[in-house]
Amino acid sequence: AGVVTTLAGLAGFFGSANGTGSAARFFYPTGVATDGSGNVYVADQGNNTIRKITPAGSVTTLAGMAGVGDSADGTGSVARFNYPSDVATDGSGNVYVADYHNHTIRKVTPAGSVTTLAGLAGSSGSVDGTGGAARFGAPESVTTDGSGNVYVADAWNDTIRKITPAGVVTTLAGLAETGGSADGTGSVARFNDPSGVATDGSGNIYVADSGNNAIRRGRLSIPDRATIDSATGAVGVSRQLGTAPQTATSWEWSVVRRPAGSTAVLSSTTVRTPTFIPDVPDLFVFQVVATSGESSSITLVSLDASASVAPNPPAKRRAARSRSASAGRSPRESDRPAPAGMQGAISYRPAASNSLACATAEAGTDSPPSMRAISATRSSESSSRRMHARVCDPSSCFQT
Repeated sequence: AGVVTTLAGLAGFFGSANGTGSAARFFYPTGVATDGSGNVYVADQGNNTIRKITPAGSVTTLAGMAGVGDSADGTGSVARFNYPSDVATDGSGNVYVADYHNHTIRKVTPAGSVTTLAGLAGSSGSVDGTGGAARFGAPESVTTDGSGNVYVADAWNDTIRKITPAGVVTTLAGLAETGGSADGTGSVARFNDPSGVATDGSGNIYVADSGNNAIRRGRLSIPDRATIDSATGAVGVSRQLGTAPQTATSWEWSVVRRPAGSTAVLSSTTVRTPTFIPDVPDLFVFQVVATSGESSSITLVSLDASASVAPNPPAKRRAARSRSASAGRSPRESDRPAPAGMQGAISYRPAASNSLACATAEAGTDSPPSMRAISATRSSESSSRRMHARVCDPSSCFQT
């Protein structure tokens, strides 16, 4: 069993006093991190400060001034934070701060010198870019990896962001301001108010997905994406699925959206190129989990099955012409379209656009197990998605 002791502070008493053990005071501390020397760093949110605790329990204020919330770079008490919510450290002893109400990520050196690594104080949003050109929406948690990259749980944006040591910000997973719970790669994944993030030595990223009551895992991705030989096709006509490029060594296919009344199945769920024959006219969505070693990707592709049939197949036209000729009529005359209102029950359907569009993994009647996140309740989007194949750009692959 674990033995719990109080390293610093006194239960039930808040404040900002420095001191050793129970003589120190904190005010709503929300994040902690350690360095290689055993020191503990604290995001003392209510005090708007970053605190340091030695292995002996001695507490000092590393940066910021208690009770003064703002945004200012500087050293020690000259620096200002506004509701810092989490901290992380790197191998050089630097501390990174999720400065929640300033919508920025701050960097604190071991000497207490504070700079803004990315984002612009007081300006929220979701913009990838370098340094002050990037935008965050209430970043709630930070962590680092062995290469010096910083990962951010960008709470308001429902995304996971990555910052290089040079301050270049990209969106690793999720889609800004689009909450959900679907598993997927890159922008296909969905989160709901992510509030915690951590890494391991294998490059995996773990997310506390607060709004979904779930713990998510992001794995290294491979470039393999789902493909289909045609995004549209008639009921009863076989379609060929596949992946490109071909770097994966195993595949797991599933039908994640099928129309009501459909019982059609994939020819195989574990080969790279299964076939599928739609049995009812509507939208089908397929998901493939492509894996190579410890890396994988999750992508979607869709098929809009139509009840349309091709008018007068060649063999039937030849037979019709033969009958027309024997009846003394011109074969071409018999091929002309009948006047409006007199045509047979042949339905014409325009070909689908080749544009890329989103299809949700949770739409329809057969949804996959909850994770790698896509919001499936956007009815206004579903109609436009019907006419397009879904191809998801690989980035980071998330699952529950």
